[in-house]
Amino acid sequence: MKVLVASRGPTLATIITSAGHDVVEARPGDARGWVKDGGSPAADVALIDLPDIALATAVVEHLRRSDTSTPIVVVEHDAPEWVVTDLDVSAALTPPLSRSSVLAALSAAVAPPEPIPSLEKATSTDTASRSAAEQGVEVAQRHVDALLANLHELLGLDEVGQVVSEQAAEAIGADAVALLVPDERVWRVSGGVGVRPLEARIVIEPDHWLVAQMLKHLRGAVIDRSDVARSRLVHAPLASRQHLVIVTHQRLEVILIAGRAAGEFTSTDLTTLGSLLAEAEPALNDALALRTLARRLARYQDYA
Repeated sequence: MKVLVASRGPTLATIITSAGHDVVEARPGDARGWVKDGGSPAADVALIDLPDIALATAVVEHLRRSDTSTPIVVVEHDAPEWVVTDLDVSAALTPPLSRSSVLAALSAAVAPPEPIPSLEKATSTDTASRSAAEQGVEVAQRHVDALLANLHELLGLDEVGQVVSEQAAEAIGADAVALLVPDERVWRVSGGVGVRPLEARIVIEPDHWLVAQMLKHLRGAVIDRSDVARSRLVHAPLASRQHLVIVTHQRLEVILIAGRAAGEFTSTDLTTLGSLLAEAEPALNDALALRTLARRLARYQDYA
């Protein structure tokens, strides 16, 4: 399946590519070019993730004029002006996104699900004779089989954290990046760039300033060598870097810290990292869920 992805960042394209699909990736500037000059890449389905409702509407209308048969899926954003019912699309996705929800929406748009069987067929003697528990076990086993068949496509938390950290370092020119993710009641480093081995083992408690203030009340901060907030970063990864920028994602409860030796960070860097975390939400959400599943399945291991 060939998917046209119009988005601010690479996360959605990465998710779709990891599922074995071909991706034609475009940024908001490319999308504006389609509307202005006409023409757009051919694809089996289009995924539009543009926060600007005016641009999203113009792109949808342009795609509809170009090819009325191409299914279009849009990501709905949390803003009063966003009214998906006004857009001629096949489906809408509402954040928080996950890898499964994105791929399922695209598959459904290309090949709509078969009609629900009639009540008479659904209540056949064989189905009715089995208890709900037996049916539940059967469904769970099918999921286990599907999971085993697709393990090579799943990305662990360290892998996703590493990709996010590398993207962050490149986006703002940071020397070092650490991504802190929740683990029960503490926060640990998951992936990083330029993180020392000792820093990688740091555990952040709930009463640390990064969690109690930054994560719970603030969205981000730019810290230079003289900033009074620096004293609050004791025992945090990258605390020794001369210049720091910190961004939090409250829904996922993750904290992204970037540092460099020379050159102060700016509010633009803060915004860039905030957008990157928002784009990475589906992949991080899936990786966190996969970690939870792996831990809960630990009791089924056979220690011979």
